[in-house]
Amino acid sequence: MITAQKALPFLGIAVFFQAMGGLMGWITSQSVDDWYQGLARSPLNPPDVAFGIAWTILYFLLSVSFYLIWQSPKTKERSIALWLFFVHMVLNWAWSPLFFTAHELFASFALIVVMIVIAVFMMVFYYKKINRTAALLFIPYIAWLCLACHLSHYIWTHN
Repeated sequence: MITAQKALPFLGIAVFFQAMGGLMGWITSQSVDDWYQGLARSPLNPPDVAFGIAWTILYFLLSVSFYLIWQSPKTKERSIALWLFFVHMVLNWAWSPLFFTAHELFASFALIVVMIVIAVFMMVFYYKKINRTAALLFIPYIAWLCLACHLSHYIWTHN
């Protein structure tokens, strides 16, 4: 049974992740509507509406993963795991302004490659040291990052 003692911190984490994603979307929305629409994009590029849906789901899964790690026993590994999660999310939230606002095509591609490497490392680390469910929740996120990496590479090389 889920108690308020467990539900409230999770809801706070989930709301924070969604709010940060929404903030990044709001910050970059003008460039998405103008600059991005004029770019040559990959044939694999999903419809624009899919991005908001995907990120809402992914931020929820990341919220669950973070919560599971946060609730795990307090160990050195847990501290490392939380620090890695924080660093990775800062990189995640920095990508949109780097790409959409600064129009840094190569830098945003390089950043997403770094994000993939860190996310895979995190997933393996979590699986071996912290919480297997928290690790497995990274699979859809890493898959989406790989697609985003392809899309970013395509835009960088074709524009």
